[in-house]
Amino acid sequence: MFLAIDRGLSNVDFFLKDNNEEKFWVEDNAKFVNEHDLLRYIDDLTSSLPISKVGLSGGKSKTILSENSDWQYISEIDAFCIGAKKIYGFERGLVISCGTGTACAFSDKGINSHLGGIANGGGFIHAFHKHFLNYSNIKKIHQLAANGNASNVDLLISEAVGNLGDLDPKLTAVNFGKLKDSNSYLDSDVSQAVMKMVGESIGTIAALYAHILGVTDVHLTGRTAQYRSVRNGIDSILATAKLSSVFIKESAKANVIGVMESLENFESNN
Repeated sequence: MFLAIDRGLSNVDFFLKDNNEEKFWVEDNAKFVNEHDLLRYIDDLTSSLPISKVGLSGGKSKTILSENSDWQYISEIDAFCIGAKKIYGFERGLVISCGTGTACAFSDKGINSHLGGIANGGGFIHAFHKHFLNYSNIKKIHQLAANGNASNVDLLISEAVGNLGDLDPKLTAVNFGKLKDSNSYLDSDVSQAVMKMVGESIGTIAALYAHILGVTDVHLTGRTAQYRSVRNGIDSILATAKLSSVFIKESAKANVIGVMESLENFESNN
């Protein structure tokens, strides 16, 4: 039985696998105030279940490996690239990890290269809604954004300049541009605009890397890519650049799936 763990800034993903039996679950990272809390949680699992291997990924995972040298660390870049390849079945591709922040990587011939990233992501969405719109529950945030209309607060290209080359006139020219001269707005409109802005930022950097690498598909992973308004923002930019995004629900778990794949590959090669 193998245990894969991805320790993100917002959530900790767990994946338990024994032959063909699989179990996924998620814990809020706030539950683990420090490394000892997470260690205790993992120790409880390994003492109560016949777990033979533990793999960890995520930015803070290395800090708990010194006390457990038999555990295997997988870099976050390798984790989400390997997970994306497992889910999508490509051999060469651009992968965008949409989590608390956004990371971009290129996977080719078993080599996973970190390209860069942006600070926009789920972390900004959650913080903005909590402090400016008084929403902290993710389901309610989804509902709020779904009921909004970002064009009520964003200034579109058609409204700002009319036509701009071959660009879709419905694309955003200025995020929140209409609020410059107005004090009236709906929380739902602002919510959708925030989500859309994050998506447009992700789409822009993805399009730049896709053109540099000469690929046409952008493979999305991470929970933030599940947000409909974020996806709309991503897809609007990619469509303009004649690119397409690929995302299925399982892709939200790409990191921890990649950790499990690494554990299994290591076992089969030794």
